[in-house]
Amino acid sequence: MRCSGLRSVADINSYGGFVKQYEIAVNPEQLRGMNLTLTEIFNALERNNENTGSAYIDKNPTAYFIRGIGLVKSLEDIEKIVVKTTDSGIPVLIRDIATVQFGSATRYGAFVVDTTEAVGGVVMMLKGANAHQVIDNVEERIRSIQKSLPLQVKIEPFLNRSDLVGRAIGTVSRNLLEGALIVIFILVLLLGNVRAGLIVASVIPLSMLFAVSMMNLFGVSGNLMSLGAIDFRTYR
Repeated sequence: MRCSGLRSVADINSYGGFVKQYEIAVNPEQLRGMNLTLTEIFNALERNNENTGSAYIDKNPTAYFIRGIGLVKSLEDIEKIVVKTTDSGIPVLIRDIATVQFGSATRYGAFVVDTTEAVGGVVMMLKGANAHQVIDNVEERIRSIQKSLPLQVKIEPFLNRSDLVGRAIGTVSRNLLEGALIVIFILVLLLGNVRAGLIVASVIPLSMLFAVSMMNLFGVSGNLMSLGAIDFRTYR
């Protein structure tokens, strides 16, 4: 499935900034003079800019959603919406009773990074997707987007999952190596013979190989939990 133009990306949740809105500031005196109500204005706006949804066409690995988009594209289009027609046949437009302008939704907080207000986004990955590949695709798209932004606007990663996974794998690998050296030292010390200690310690890489082979056979991912369990069971 494709979403937001990237494979295996389900959604992007944004935080901070201002949410753009189209505001219609109704003049109460003009509204009363035209003998109109707010309900009639709501109904006129809904009729002239209604979005409709339908089913979707599944073309693996892509799904195409079918929907109808409202026709309003600018402030002028909103101003030209007809609310009603008078008895003399003269249409009453939105611009006759209200002022149409851009605005923003009411904010209840802000996204702050290093004492500076910013705009953030969390990339939501589809279940079962390859995290490393998804992050590479996101970083490539960010580089292309950055070229079209003003010089003072920069997109910087706040938390990169690849770095977290890399550090986790590095920690597990270091623990495995250090644990193997400690076990070999103890075996040699207890058995009193280097050759005998190495022969007994050879079970460690064999058990690791067996565990990884079973993970690959049963489709178990090599995450922090599974590798940590292998680390614990191997030296137990």
